[in-house]
Amino acid sequence: MTSKLTLSTTALSAAGILLGTAVLPAGSAFAAAGCGDDATLVSEGICEVTFLETPDAAWTPPAGITKLQALLVGAGGSGNDDGSDPYGGGGGGVQLYELATTGDVTVHVGIATEGAYQVNINDSKVIQGTNVLYADGGKAGQLDRQYWGGTSGNGFSGYNHGGGAGAESTSDEEIVGAGLVVNEIDPETFDLFADNDECLGGGGPSWKVSVGNPHTQIQDVNVACGTASLGIPELTNDYGFMVEFLGDMSNVYWIPAVPNSGAGGASVEEAVEGIQNTLGEDGKVVLRYDAVLASTGFDATGAIAAGAALVAGGVALAVRRRRSSN
Repeated sequence: MTSKLTLSTTALSAAGILLGTAVLPAGSAFAAAGCGDDATLVSEGICEVTFLETPDAAWTPPAGITKLQALLVGAGGSGNDDGSDPYGGGGGGVQLYELATTGDVTVHVGIATEGAYQVNINDSKVIQGTNVLYADGGKAGQLDRQYWGGTSGNGFSGYNHGGGAGAESTSDEEIVGAGLVVNEIDPETFDLFADNDECLGGGGPSWKVSVGNPHTQIQDVNVACGTASLGIPELTNDYGFMVEFLGDMSNVYWIPAVPNSGAGGASVEEAVEGIQNTLGEDGKVVLRYDAVLASTGFDATGAIAAGAALVAGGVALAVRRRRSSN
């Protein structure tokens, strides 16, 4: 015969399993999953620290993490012109790296500048011990290579008399402008970025212009992800390689690039809103790591149990699988 005491303990055990962490007393060693003061929980069990400018001090990985990965984006090169032809800047490089889970990380964020490429300013990099990892900045249109759009930070040449190369270019002078989608780079290896669908490092566009009266024509350009583009009035004709509208350049306006996307700067033959060339966009450094239980260092998404249950004073407590909410 089963005793009443056994039945009571079993019932309490089941209650503990159903209620999970709710039955743990305040101040329990099994504290809620957290990312610390300088990080954000971006998805279940994944914390993120984003640097949009170079910090004053090194960043220290939290104790107890088991994985640390980095996204580096170099700054985009500036748009440029030679007095007649416009040239887009190259997109900043886009790189993913695996870091050690211990050891301070020094971060440098690439900043977009006007003119020729400057390695110590335009590149983004992280340093951990003796390990130095880079995402190169893009190069300015025409200044890098006469009559060409800027070379991308990933090392591909821009378009002859036109736009800058993007981080996604597959060979020199073949695909101009395309950026890289983060979670399409290597999702199996860099699983902490598997939900990051940002498109970064687009090459800068350039536009030829023919001003007439009453019609104005602008070269038709497929703008890469993240880069600046032109707002053009309602078209009267679309010739495929040129679009045509009534009016003049005073009716055209800039649509800004995405900040910190590493996009290459744009260039247009006739000034728009008083601007003929735009700077590239600054880069960024993003660090992601697995969330930990603040008091224990256990993985926040792991199942935690002490012999499947904690039994104290005839009450069985079970800790269910932790889930971190977005």
